[in-house]
Amino acid sequence: MSQADLTQLKDGVTGAYLRVLLGPVLALLMIFCCRALGLLPIGPDLDPGASLWYRTTEAIIVLNAAMPGPIMAYLLNVKFDNCPKQAASMLMVGTLAGIVTVPFFLYIVNHFIITG
Repeated sequence: MSQADLTQLKDGVTGAYLRVLLGPVLALLMIFCCRALGLLPIGPDLDPGASLWYRTTEAIIVLNAAMPGPIMAYLLNVKFDNCPKQAASMLMVGTLAGIVTVPFFLYIVNHFIITG
């Protein structure tokens, strides 16, 4: 994080927000498409235990997509000297954005997947 450069902040903001906003939106779209195609069972006739298992799996997919970029990607950028300042900037902005986006997507998951 000490390598984060303010000149790289524009790219960091773009990359981080694409990761923490577009990722969960795509995950939600994938889940609803799988439900519509019948790949994920849904309905009142489904066993409550199986229903909870499917809903928990869907929630994990969305929350994993909402997490900021991984540290491992940053470490590989540093090791191979492939834009480490830009990667540090994305990691910093993504982590700060996660403070807002993760609770928001927790609410979305609770409202639309677990109880809906």
